Amino acid sequence: MKKFMVTILAAILGSLGYIVVDQSIEERMTVLEKQVQELQEQNSSIMDNNTKYQEKHSQVSEQHSVFEEKFSLSDEQHSVFEEKHAEIATEIEVISSQLSKVEQEIQEINSINEQAKKRHTKYIYPAEFTSRLKPNIYKTSYGEYYADFDITKHRIKGGKEIYLSPNGNDKNPGTREEPKRTFKAAFAVTDCTTIYLLEGTYNYGDHYVANDVSGKNIIGIGNVKLNNAGTNSSGCLRTSGTAYIENLDISGHNRCFAATLGLSEYLYIYKCSFHDSKNNNALSITGGNSYLEDCEVYNTYLDGFNYHKNIEENVVPCAVEINCRAYNIGNSTNHSCNASTIHDGGSIIRIGGEYESCHGGNIADTGTNDRVRSYSLNLGVYSHGSTQSNPEYPEYNSSFWARYTKMWLYECKSDSSSYDITALSYSSVYTTGMNTDKLFSEKANHTDHTSTITEK
Repeated sequence: MKKFMVTILAAILGSLGYIVVDQSIEERMTVLEKQVQELQEQNSSIMDNNTKYQEKHSQVSEQHSVFEEKFSLSDEQHSVFEEKHAEIATEIEVISSQLSKVEQEIQEINSINEQAKKRHTKYIYPAEFTSRLKPNIYKTSYGEYYADFDITKHRIKGGKEIYLSPNGNDKNPGTREEPKRTFKAAFAVTDCTTIYLLEGTYNYGDHYVANDVSGKNIIGIGNVKLNNAGTNSSGCLRTSGTAYIENLDISGHNRCFAATLGLSEYLYIYKCSFHDSKNNNALSITGGNSYLEDCEVYNTYLDGFNYHKNIEENVVPCAVEINCRAYNIGNSTNHSCNASTIHDGGSIIRIGGEYESCHGGNIADTGTNDRVRSYSLNLGVYSHGSTQSNPEYPEYNSSFWARYTKMWLYECKSDSSSYDITALSYSSVYTTGMNTDKLFSEKANHTDHTSTITEK
């Protein structure tokens, strides 16, 4: 057909006087057809691309709609944030204002305290009172005594801290999160100075034995109990040197805690309880220098707080008790069980505190003989209700009892004992502002011919 058309076209052109070469036209037609085919293919490709574009355009439109929704939501959240920010800013302003007021109140309180301190009278120790321990003591305008003394500042400095728990594991590193279990494991840590006991009950023979805690801080966190019931002997924690213990509840068996101290060694005991010792004193301290604050003893077989001479080193005891308490002391077969007692020429200062219900003199201090006297200074102490009932020792039913002792009683209080004061064997008792239920009546006090009780 194509050849036929070329022949006709050649004939026509020939009739018009043209010379046509059939081959050239045929090649030209081929070229044109090829170009048409390429254009068709390009058009098809454009159509495909257009379809893809429309699909992408549709996707972009959808994404744009989602973005607009998110933008709208974000705009709402931004509005909420701005509102909350404004609220918080207002709260900060209120808190800042309150903080400013609190700071001002603190300054006013500090100023009042400073002024009050100026009105407080510094206590002047009696010239005859002998002791290695003489903290600064003040008397308030309303008659109370206090010591300018922070016992917590005397924790032993430096070293490592180890935590124990009744349910710990000695393979643990000894942190609060991974505590050890026994005192032995804590003591085995090089340079361990402070042992924190986490809440719970620690039993003798299991968690500890008669460990020497010298050079250590032993501090309870929460309700911490040490139970000595696992021993039938005198086993208990003890110290042979300077130590600090805090917030421990220590009970029986024979005694609760023991210390043997040299001339320059100190024991600090803060917020501890000692009770239910079965055959001895609750707390036995020989020699050294002891500070006890906010401590209590109760339900003991013999004495509560007991201080004796360190015979081996020839060191008499010196002690300070601040706001301590003792009650239900002693057994019915012993006529002299005391709440607190210094011996052997030692000295003691008691500031505040309450001592009651002892089977003997509640406060009972004794020296060795008329040449070696003990020294007892009592400021604002309340002693009452001796339970001694043995008719052979009537003078032991006394709130304050002294033998071979120089005793000072300032603004102390006594009631419900047979005697407020008993002074025997070359004792001298000086009182100021005593408040008793039998203030120096005929049977209020008891002395022998070698002793005196003098109101100053």
